[in-house]
Amino acid sequence: MFQTLLPVTSDPDIILKLLEQTAQRLEISIRYETILIDKNQSQTSGGLCKIKGKNYIIINSKLLPAEKCLVIRETLRNINMDNIFIPPLIRQLLS
Repeated sequence: MFQTLLPVTSDPDIILKLLEQTAQRLEISIRYETILIDKNQSQTSGGLCKIKGKNYIIINSKLLPAEKCLVIRETLRNINMDNIFIPPLIRQLLS
């Protein structure tokens, strides 16, 4: 599934690094945490949250790199990035 999103490269480690750099330019910190889920709740991969006025993307550390990419991608899609440089590959992924 992830490979079909990226015709240029399908290496999730490269894409993950580029997405992390993009989030950093947007002043969004990424934290990889073990997310414990109650048996009665649906599982979460992570998402955007604000703590003491600072934006974070919290991602389940147990995810594969491609899955981590999808969490960051879905979060960044909702953020205005007109004023920062985004590598063309990442801009394509976010469109």
